[in-house]
Amino acid sequence: MEHYLFVHFKERRTPEGEQVYFGLSKDGYTWEPVNGGNPVLWSMIGEKGVRDCTIIRSDNGKFYIIATDLSLSYNMRRVYHNSWHEIQQNGSNHLMMWESEDLVHWSNPWSKTVAIPESGCVWAPEVVYDAEEQLYYMFFSATPQEESFKTGNGVQEGTAKEVLMVAVSQYPDHGFRLINFTDPDSCGEENLHTYNAVPGKQDENGNVMDA
Repeated sequence: MEHYLFVHFKERRTPEGEQVYFGLSKDGYTWEPVNGGNPVLWSMIGEKGVRDCTIIRSDNGKFYIIATDLSLSYNMRRVYHNSWHEIQQNGSNHLMMWESEDLVHWSNPWSKTVAIPESGCVWAPEVVYDAEEQLYYMFFSATPQEESFKTGNGVQEGTAKEVLMVAVSQYPDHGFRLINFTDPDSCGEENLHTYNAVPGKQDENGNVMDA
């Protein structure tokens, strides 16, 4: 019998909450926990915790779980001093990944860097496959560090918060190239775009931005 699979974490301030859980459903409304409600997969590398899990089935039939590399239980006080701003600016710019051929047996996790080196924490990845182009597109948000605003990676001069980024690859597990929406050679003339800074924030001259 076919089932829906829900891949998720649990919002707890303990290490077991920030791991990978599975839920099964026959109708998409009523869900039953897998593994007795305990984590199915653990991340013991990077920040040793994951959030915002997504799953994709690749064109070769394999499954991949991709998740945010962030542990509040381990690092909120010790590393980030109870500050979400520090997480945004200095958090991991890696994503955590697992691979499986049958949804039962999974590889060990590995990390993948997809954002620009000057970005802070990478959040909430989603991956879609374009069968016509035979390409995988990864969408995620990241927070550019203030000193990186002039790097030409789609971020205007000023102070931004979280920026949606897009990376593309022929493979679901490696080789993602960040698309630069300010460079026509990277994104194509028809897709040129610059990110507006967050309204109400100040630019480098102390002026409040309206856009």
